Amino acid sequence: MLPSVHDHRLIEYRVNLRDREITLITLPVAARSQPEPEPVATVFEGLEGHHFERVSSGVILSDISELPLLDFLKDHEREFSEGHRLVGAPSWWQGTVAAAEVHLGSCGTRVFEINSSYGFSGWILASSVHRGM
Repeated sequence: MLPSVHDHRLIEYRVNLRDREITLITLPVAARSQPEPEPVATVFEGLEGHHFERVSSGVILSDISELPLLDFLKDHEREFSEGHRLVGAPSWWQGTVAAAEVHLGSCGTRVFEINSSYGFSGWILASSVHRGM
């Protein structure tokens, strides 16, 4: 089961390339009225890639959903091919969807889509997601 971020306000996100993690720091709607609200951390581990769009202040998240790896790779084939050609990223892209699927599948990589009501959206390729700090 994926952690719920419905109606959470995004406070910050941290990308830790060394430890291959992304952490979303959020405030649930109920916490926003408290004098010292306690933020919530949602941690993605085993990071293989990410892409965020429309990053701005005031982001209200709607959900995290999981997408099928093969469908995601097919939808982003051109983007990965071009990125690999230009700068060698992502490093796991070897020119075909099939090769990427084999490699990422062997690492247990999953596709997480981040959706928001306002602003921020994108995807994360990681092996797991959980609450933590």
